[in-house]
Amino acid sequence: MDGTFICVNDGMFENTNDRQTFWHCSNGYAYLQQCPGGLVWSQVKQQCVWNVVEPTITVTISSTTTETVLSTPEATSTRSPLPVSGDGICASAKWDQNGVTVAGGNKEGSALNQLDYPKGLFLDDDVIYIADNHNCRVVKWTPGAATGQVVASVKKLEDNNYLFDFVTSVVVDKNGAIFICDEANKQVERWFKNDNHGEIIIANISCWGLALDNEGSLYVSAFDRVTKWPGNEVVAGGNGQGSALNQLYAPRHLFVDQEKSVFVADYINTRVVKWPVGAKEGTVVAGGKEQESGANQLSFAHSVVVDQMGTVYTVDYGNHRVMRWFNGLKQR
Repeated sequence: MDGTFICVNDGMFENTNDRQTFWHCSNGYAYLQQCPGGLVWSQVKQQCVWNVVEPTITVTISSTTTETVLSTPEATSTRSPLPVSGDGICASAKWDQNGVTVAGGNKEGSALNQLDYPKGLFLDDDVIYIADNHNCRVVKWTPGAATGQVVASVKKLEDNNYLFDFVTSVVVDKNGAIFICDEANKQVERWFKNDNHGEIIIANISCWGLALDNEGSLYVSAFDRVTKWPGNEVVAGGNGQGSALNQLYAPRHLFVDQEKSVFVADYINTRVVKWPVGAKEGTVVAGGKEQESGANQLSFAHSVVVDQMGTVYTVDYGNHRVMRWFNGLKQR
């Protein structure tokens, strides 16, 4: 906390004394945050952007004895600023605070216009695949559709004394094959496009999250680790459940970036951990402090995605919110 900035309301505000930092106000407290190297704070875009230096091009105009004489000092011209590195967000964009329902929204149920405790989703262009957990199915929703289409389902276990988690995660590869984490039946299934049945590709695994890398390898979170398929290579954790940097505790959803670094929502440890390829331990990139509701805290990290700038977005399950953590920033 820093007392030199007065928070009028919650949000993020420019530091007029230093473009490479900005103020993050939460619950009346001001936190000074640092942009990663080469980036500066944009109050309009509400994020750190590349620092664009407007280059000056000097053009000297001269004449020869065979041409009309042009006697003038050196002429200078300036070039327009270089475009900001592509994150797809224009400079005038603003976050819409009001969501739009794109699937379900008709109370819980099993009809095709309903969902029942959805646990995960996958976006393929504008098509949404939803892990419709308690309905034991994966539902595909196209833009503007009033109902979904069931594209995969799993066997339902009957036990009146226990409520199972069934389909917790779904991903779709470039060929349209659907991968499902069936937590209750302890298996990962693959459904080829347009097939009416799936095949078990990983058995005896209490899986939760799934992710694909850019080469089509599948990553699966379970118990205390993340493994890579085909094969059974442990790429994160695997050292028993715990809070050390080489451990995970009930990992949930995960994200794999272009460099194949694995970002894990480490649920019980209330943190998001990054594991580069070949790492023996992870690096905490979000949360990891006491399980509270402060701006630098999480209460059960449930899901994670990372954008092109390395900004981490995580579902803060216990606090009923989505948090954004800028690349390399630390709260103090």
